[in-house]
Amino acid sequence: MKLSDLVAKYIELRDKKYELKHQYEFKSAQIDEVLDKIEAKLLETFDSAGMDSCKTEFGTAYASTRSTASVADPETFMTIVTGKQEIYRDWETDRKRVV
Repeated sequence: MKLSDLVAKYIELRDKKYELKHQYEFKSAQIDEVLDKIEAKLLETFDSAGMDSCKTEFGTAYASTRSTASVADPETFMTIVTGKQEIYRDWETDRKRVV
């Protein structure tokens, strides 16, 4: 196989990959829109009925709450919490780490 053939094949496959990725993202976004509408309707129904879950023959739908927190200055926060003057660069990404 000639070098020019390899370059041509590479470009062809690269472009096809880009096209497929774009198609996937477009279709996925359309599905996400429908899922969001269904989720909103479920939550509205739960709220009006005073429910937080519903078991059906297809599965259980439930509402959940997730709380998160962030800090503007992680180094100062960790110094206050631990009393140490060390720099913690990756502590927020390691949930199992105990300081």
